[in-house]
Amino acid sequence: MKYIDGRRFRMAVIAAANKLVSNEDYLNRINVFPVPDGDTGTNMAATLHAIVVALQAEDELGIDTVSQKVSIEALENAQGNSGVILAQFFYGLAEEMGNKKSVSTREFAAAVQSARRYAYSAMADPREGTILSVITMMSNTWSEMSAREDDFEIILRQCISNCQNELDDSPNKLAVLKEAAVVDAGAQGFVHMLEGVLEFMGKGRLDDLIDSFRKLVDHREAKSEVITFNPDLKYRYCTECLVDGSNFDRESIGKELHSLGDSIILAGTPDKLKLHIHTNEPEAVFEMMKKYGKVRKQKADDMKKQSESAAQENKKRVAVVVDSIADLSEEYLGKYDIHVVPIRVAFGNDQYIDKITLDTRTFYEKLRSSPVFPKTSQPSPKDFTNMYRHLLSHYGEIISVHVSKNLSGTYQAALNAARQVEPDRIHVVDSKSGGLALGIIAIRAVEKLNAGGSLTDALKEIYALSENRSIFILFETLEYIVKGGRLNAKVGKILTKFKIMPLITYDDEGRLGKAGIVRPGEKAWPVVLKKWRKSFGENFTDIGIMHANDPQKAARLQLYIEKEFPNARYFMSEIGPGLGSYAGPGTLAVVAFSK
Repeated sequence: MKYIDGRRFRMAVIAAANKLVSNEDYLNRINVFPVPDGDTGTNMAATLHAIVVALQAEDELGIDTVSQKVSIEALENAQGNSGVILAQFFYGLAEEMGNKKSVSTREFAAAVQSARRYAYSAMADPREGTILSVITMMSNTWSEMSAREDDFEIILRQCISNCQNELDDSPNKLAVLKEAAVVDAGAQGFVHMLEGVLEFMGKGRLDDLIDSFRKLVDHREAKSEVITFNPDLKYRYCTECLVDGSNFDRESIGKELHSLGDSIILAGTPDKLKLHIHTNEPEAVFEMMKKYGKVRKQKADDMKKQSESAAQENKKRVAVVVDSIADLSEEYLGKYDIHVVPIRVAFGNDQYIDKITLDTRTFYEKLRSSPVFPKTSQPSPKDFTNMYRHLLSHYGEIISVHVSKNLSGTYQAALNAARQVEPDRIHVVDSKSGGLALGIIAIRAVEKLNAGGSLTDALKEIYALSENRSIFILFETLEYIVKGGRLNAKVGKILTKFKIMPLITYDDEGRLGKAGIVRPGEKAWPVVLKKWRKSFGENFTDIGIMHANDPQKAARLQLYIEKEFPNARYFMSEIGPGLGSYAGPGTLAVVAFSK
């Protein structure tokens, strides 16, 4: 092969993705650097998956156009440390292609040198023994051989051999790799990509390649072996965002970010910056980046939780996932090993990730002071696919239980994502509830599994609980439900004038409805208990109490209920933005589950 044009480059990228995805689980298992969170394979696969989807309909013959397409998609969808480095590698390639429709081996050597420079320049602290070392070896080999060789296949074979030697030497360059007896996962992934191109070169068909890629994405199997190296993490959140602006001074931005974390990568183009950083303060990172342009595609993955997932693979078969409307505290999430996909919250142009970049205390402060009423949005299907792909590399099955489908599109987003990933292993359930009711349902499912129950047993538990619960919402004010458009303003004025409040409940299908009229405050409490007794008698197993920034009142309510139902188990949590936007400060909500 004497040249590469757009069509051949397109096939090469898809072939590289194909090979990497087929080794995704292995890459996750050997992932120990920079943190052992078991997601390098998933992140690289997700980055390449987005590129392949974009390339399926691409019929441009010029390598200039196709390489630009690859660069843009990689930057927009890059995930994790290695994913962002890959994006910068592809950007460097595209920059050197210029307006060329095809390139020779010498011209491609210049493009690889450019890709190497851009990959290194993105790193605040480049480390040898990683994917960067393998990229350097590829660049050096290609430059040396292209001076005397014009056949792509011959040079690629030697590149793979030299890169494999560099990969094998990575434990000698990074102590953490030697300690875990593995090579660097990102570097191994890059070598797999080169192997995929060589395997396909000259003998494959594009349609077959795309079909093979789809099957791999849809039917990957998790393995049982895992690296359990799990130190205390200095920084908890793998934080990423895109910034639209111009003339970024990456060096200055990098220095400013150093006070907030490490593993800093600043990739991108003159008008688009992709940031990756490990930090304990994602909100502070996003706030800082607003100075440089419009911040979007915010993401903050909990590496502590991911690392625990990797370490516990041999202990548990089934992972349990909820959305953040479950309003479970860190204590409950840690104790029951429940995974959370967060909803998004926006006050005008300011975007937040529920409970990661916006805690409940700050949310209620903004709710009181902001002239803009907040909007909440469900997690995207991509948020779910990222979570599912990571978990399936460490667990055999997933139960994903979510806020009522009659109140949010979250359930449907989860269902769509499960269909894309592996529907036979992901079980998406409508809780017909919200708030702590959803949280307790998830907790009970975990308890069933921990007691030796099967996946079917846990699902039956969820279905039974969703049918045998009673939820009431006790408003302190109607100001916010009127502002949010959920209650007519005239009706709100009349109810407020007569000092009465609607008593809101969830019906059997998870819809919100009115259960009566009550006086605000403690006068409403006996009404709730009377309704519970009418429905369930004295047969309660679990009772949950939620409050909107008023823990003292919630504690009084719990004492009041405990006197009437002393044998129930009690849970307490704060009401988050999902309900809190409309309920407002001071609201209480209660849920009881019957035997």
